[in-house]
Amino acid sequence: MKHKRYRMWCARVYSGVGVVALISAMWMAVVPAAEAAHWFVPLRWWGHTSYDFHWDKAGGESSVAQHLFAVNLNASTYVWQPWFVQLNGGLGIALNHSDAETGGTSGTIASGHSKLLILPQSRFPLSLHFERSDSRLSGELVGIQYTDTRYGLVQRYRTPAGGTTLLAGYDHDAYNTANDGEDVSNFARLEMTQHFKNQELKVSGRRQKTEHRVSGETYVQDTVIARHSYRPSGTFDAESLASVIDTADDTQFMQSTVRYVQLSSYAFWHPSDKPVTVTGGARYFALSTDGGVTANPMNSINANAGINYNLTRHTRLTGTATATRVSAAGHQMLVTAQTAGIAYQPAYIYFDRFQYSWNVSGSMQNRSGSDDDRKRVDGQVGHALQRSFPAGPGAALTASVSQSVSLHFDSAGGVPQRVSNSGMLAWQSTQGNRSTSMRLTVSDSRTFGGGVGDIFQLANFQLSSSSRLSMDSGLTGSLTIQAVRQSAGDIPDTGIHTSSSGNLMYRHNQAFGVPRLRFTSNLKLNANVATPLPWVENGDQRSMWENRLDYVVGRVDVRLCARLSYINKVYRTSILFQIRRGFGD
Repeated sequence: MKHKRYRMWCARVYSGVGVVALISAMWMAVVPAAEAAHWFVPLRWWGHTSYDFHWDKAGGESSVAQHLFAVNLNASTYVWQPWFVQLNGGLGIALNHSDAETGGTSGTIASGHSKLLILPQSRFPLSLHFERSDSRLSGELVGIQYTDTRYGLVQRYRTPAGGTTLLAGYDHDAYNTANDGEDVSNFARLEMTQHFKNQELKVSGRRQKTEHRVSGETYVQDTVIARHSYRPSGTFDAESLASVIDTADDTQFMQSTVRYVQLSSYAFWHPSDKPVTVTGGARYFALSTDGGVTANPMNSINANAGINYNLTRHTRLTGTATATRVSAAGHQMLVTAQTAGIAYQPAYIYFDRFQYSWNVSGSMQNRSGSDDDRKRVDGQVGHALQRSFPAGPGAALTASVSQSVSLHFDSAGGVPQRVSNSGMLAWQSTQGNRSTSMRLTVSDSRTFGGGVGDIFQLANFQLSSSSRLSMDSGLTGSLTIQAVRQSAGDIPDTGIHTSSSGNLMYRHNQAFGVPRLRFTSNLKLNANVATPLPWVENGDQRSMWENRLDYVVGRVDVRLCARLSYINKVYRTSILFQIRRGFGD
């Protein structure tokens, strides 16, 4: 059976070579030699031959050994003149043999890419592209093997004056994995951009259809977006957007369609001779869904305006007003809100080596038109203290603490209070070829009163270091540990949740004293658990240790890579050996 496939593959290759030879002979017979030389320019070509060995073993599964013998050829040229037609492409053929405890398989892997540019420097260039890739030919250690086939075209057009540009494009993508099967996606898009004086209008449409071949499930999305911008000067800016998005899901469990409609406009005015900024906007949003049984339409209209006025260098006045009408499930509701506020933050106060700052702010809010009608007055005061200390040659220690207290008087009842405290300790050192920094941040925020009892606590530690050990070697590393504890209202305290990540990398550009022999060792650790210690057995833990040797001499590249990973309580060991020899231009 394998010999039969090999003969069929050889027949296809010989047929392709025969077709190319026939076309070339016909061309040379029709076109005189001098004219043919005028059309055909020197061809730039390059490529490589390679051998890959890949060994992989995951958990209790049987190991798999894979051998790849590959040849890749790339070429680039143009027809007549570079501005007329440009061509470039590549073709890769590999013989693949896999050995496993359950048996062995052999086959041929094909990959390639091509791109054709017609009149690339004109106002109406056309681009056609094709690409087929296989993860087994990437020369890297990959988790899940896949193949990806893409092709498409893009046609552009620009008017002689340059004020209008048009674009039409199509793309096809077939992505295939051994675990999930093949997903086929088709994309089509149209775009138009029009430039006016101080204005720009851009309209685009896009259609995507994705089908999972194994299950037959499909997903379709149609999108139309129009954007308009108006900038008559540096002090005024207006942006408008209109969009319609339709989606349709057809799965084994349900069929549903969703439509999103949005219209929005936003304006910004900041005169250069006045300390004021004015903003305003309006937005319409509609959502309709159909799950095959009932439709659930909903829409909302919102209008808002705001103003910021710098009364002095340290005092700012603010005001906002919003109105929102929501229609859903046959009911309508109009909600309005007005807010006025003032904030004062004086200049920093310096004494000795300390830096002190404080601030105070207040606001009033009125909300009406809903079941949550209320009037509210907020006040907040806060201060912070910071100091830097010398900590030896090239080192500095910085410490800071801050505190804020806020009160909320609400007509709905209760006077909740919030107290927040935080502290930071940072150390940074730079000595010779080594730099190190550490930072510890802790915060505690509590809300009490008015029937509210929220707690949020955070501790974060970060460490990073970079050291140049010699002219050819260096070591870098980082570590982050974070712990969070929170409770809110009726939600009970679930304890401390921690997350941690670490990375340690060593590089040597002349390993074992051998010129051009590079060694890299990279260790990555990640954990997300619900206990104070990030190295316990429960929780989500991921780790990876990779060691790699790269050697380059002339056009020969040699690579040896070994990786040990631990993901979802499964150990995986992978080894990759590759030798590659380049040729051509």
